[in-house]
Parts: sequence; structure tokens; C-alpha cells
Amino acid sequence: LSTLGQTKDLGHGLVDFGGAGVVHLSAGLVALAGAFVWGRLPGPAATVLPAEGAEAAKANEEGMAGAVPAEHALAPAADALAGQGTAPVVALTDAVAARAPASLETPETEPTPLGAAGAVASGLGWLALLAGSAVLTGASLPAVAVNGLVAGAAGCAAALGYIGFTTGRSPGAMGARGLVAGLVAISAGAPFVSPAAAFVIGAVAGLLVCVATHLVAQSLRLDDPLAVISVHGVGG
Repeated sequence: LSTLGQTKDLGHGLVDFGGAGVVHLSAGLVALAGAFVWGRLPGPAATVLPAEGAEAAKANEEGMAGAVPAEHALAPAADALAGQGTAPVVALTDAVAARAPASLETPETEPTPLGAAGAVASGLGWLALLAGSAVLTGASLPAVAVNGLVAGAAGCAAALGYIGFTTGRSPGAMGARGLVAGLVAISAGAPFVSPAAAFVIGAVAGLLVCVATHLVAQSLRLDDPLAVISVHGVGG
């Protein structure tokens, strides 16, 4: 992609100064693939065995043909164990029910001192990384530093503002995710854009991370507690 400027006469080709695509987008896609394989979240409609009778009819109406809730499917196994006199017997239905969330709402993420410290350390380390890349490549160090600060702050503010406007809450963890997403997004073009453009890039990344976090947890039902897919994949 970096040679598109020479082969297709597309300017300088794809320029990725800080690895937003090469590092973060690639990592986000790998995390997405891994979550699809190993990180499926259980839900109230978790199913494992074919249904029969009225349950099958209800499942067909809901677009889940040939399925039955897991707690119903495992009930015969629990009864069989109890009939054999196994003691103590743990009801499989209770075990399955305990794994299923009570609702489909995204769990609230409360800020912690350790999480806040991690976000600050991540931001400082990121600026140092961008500054080091600027020194090694001869790019403008002030431009890289200013654009990194502006994009990170814009991402944090946009994430907090969006969540506050839509839910009435402003969890600090989402602000930290917006901060990192803004830094990820600006990494590709930090030396080449103006501070105003860096603000827009960071703000868009902060908004997208909120939407992507909800999509991953609710629509895709994937377990991504640190929002790697949303922050690094979408931001990249």
C-alpha cells in the first residue's frame, strides 16, 4: 500500500507514521477473530439442543428454528444425576442460569484509580513513542506532540460527551477508551495534519469507540472487557 504513489500515481501512497493500521488495526482484527472463536458471551437465548413441541414452535417464530434454551436442554441431565443418587448434585440448570446475564444492557464500567493511572501512563507513553518516531524520521517534533495531545483530548471529550448525552452517565472508563482511541487514530498522520484536523480525527475516534463498544457487546455478543476491538481495531 505504501507504493501506491509510485504504482498508481496516488500521491505518496498509504502513509502510516505511527502504525495505526499496521499495528493497531491488525491487532484489533486478530482480537475480533479470537473473540468470535473463544469469547462468545452467554445470553438469555443461549441454545444447544433441538427443541420439540411448543418450544420449537416458539423458537421458529423468533427466528431460532430448532433451538431450545440451554437451561431446558440440560434439565434432563440434571434429573438423571439426581436419580442416580449422586450427592451432592449441583443443578446444571442453575449453573447455566448463573452464566447468563440478567439483561442485555452493557455492564457499567466504573473508573478505578488503577485504570485512571493506566490511561495517563498510556497517553504519556504514546506521546513519547510518536516523538521518538519523529526524531528518527526527521518529522516535525512540535507538530507530532501537539497533534497527539489534541487528538487524545478530543477523543476523551467526545466519548464522555456522547455517553453523557445518550445515557445520562459519564463513566471514566469510556473517557479513557476515547483517549486511547484518539491517540490510535492520529498515529498514522500525526506529522502531516493540522491541529484542527487532529481534533476532528480524535473526536470521530472517540465517538466511534462508544458505538463500537455497544455493537461488540450487544449485537455481536463478544467478550471484550478491555475494548481492544473497539479502541484499537476501530481507531486504527
